[in-house]
Amino acid sequence: MNGEKVDREAMLGDLFVTPLSAGLSCLAALPSQVDYLVPHPFRDLSEDGTIEDINGRCIDSMHNIFDMKLFLRICA
Repeated sequence: MNGEKVDREAMLGDLFVTPLSAGLSCLAALPSQVDYLVPHPFRDLSEDGTIEDINGRCIDSMHNIFDMKLFLRICA
């Protein structure tokens, strides 16, 4: 490291997505221990009814980051 500061744009680029609805925000933030709290419209997004399955399908495996645009497409 040379002490150079890195800002958000340098790390993530200049890409933004529209804000999530309250329901999708909660779904994205739920820990796996409370799978039973996922309401039925969203539970159907998962093959096994778990949060890991829903969110795991939204991970960009090449960069190991959560892909918000993919999450919106899957959940919309």
